[in-house]
Amino acid sequence: MGTPCMSCGNIAGEISRFLSDNGIEHEVTIIDGMPLLRTSHGADILPLTIDATDPAAATECRKAAERLIGHMEKRPLVIAQDRWIKDGEIFRKRLLAHLGRFRHIYARNCEVRRIRKDVAEKFMDACHSYGSAVSRYRYGLFLKKAQGGADAGTMVAAATFSNGRLMPRNGKVYRSFQWIRYASVPDIRAVGGMGKIIRHFISEDAMQANADDRLRPDFGGWDIMTYADLEWSDGRAYRETGFRAEGMKSPVMYAVSTEDWHRRPLSRIHEKRHMTGPDVPADMQADVQADMQADIQADMQADIQADMQADIQADMQEGAPQWDTLFIENFGSIRYRLLIPYDKKADI
Repeated sequence: MGTPCMSCGNIAGEISRFLSDNGIEHEVTIIDGMPLLRTSHGADILPLTIDATDPAAATECRKAAERLIGHMEKRPLVIAQDRWIKDGEIFRKRLLAHLGRFRHIYARNCEVRRIRKDVAEKFMDACHSYGSAVSRYRYGLFLKKAQGGADAGTMVAAATFSNGRLMPRNGKVYRSFQWIRYASVPDIRAVGGMGKIIRHFISEDAMQANADDRLRPDFGGWDIMTYADLEWSDGRAYRETGFRAEGMKSPVMYAVSTEDWHRRPLSRIHEKRHMTGPDVPADMQADVQADMQADIQADMQADIQADMQADIQADMQEGAPQWDTLFIENFGSIRYRLLIPYDKKADI
């Protein structure tokens, strides 16, 4: 199965102790030099230490992990070192929730409301792995009555969406939106929350905006696109909400500073230092900034990666303390799309 990433076991002990402290039975096994934690809850955990000092080494570690995952019946939770350190208590609550330790909240006891930009940003920064991102539409899921230890009026989940753009598809044009973020309070599972928010968005905003679209003879309807990060999810929640898988998005290479353990996509660093000309148009900013897992082109050559790495080192040397810069390549993501056809007869 190839050469393993021998260092990926460094955080396995920390995760194992955390599970034991919370009464979760598990065993640690070593497969091809990589640790795997098998829990009594039926979920496997694959810890990944970040110690690659160049992108090539990070790619090898990702490939070694994928070879291991390829021989497993069920995809494990991948816990990378930066998440474990940077997100602290919130990440640990998310892990416990995934293992069945969560408070139930039912969407039927909640209502969807529009929320301000600052409210959405604060919530996503606290509850989403990738933090907040630029968006056009923002919604919160609020309790109508006290439940699960939370008071009435508490926002237990939130979602953000981009503005819509006309996109051609199969001879028609569709008003296309991107579902940018969804997150719930880490130790709360809002059962039916995703579906309730997406239905509200479709009926109250997506289908009501740009009314002139319906006058076009080639208008096919609306669609909503999103991504499931394979580091944490296989997208089952999207499939249960009616989305269909459309394809894979390539793995993304990140630089990680040991100062703050924050991921910075190499593609973004490269664009920041080398893009010239006018600012990105406003109607593209949501897509650009929200897509934190942007595709790295398949034909990227070694000299481009070396150039980007040099950019990072230059940034680190501009009067800042000399922290280590490490690299991690994620596992890519699955692209999902929900299509809402336009029924012209029903609209008459």
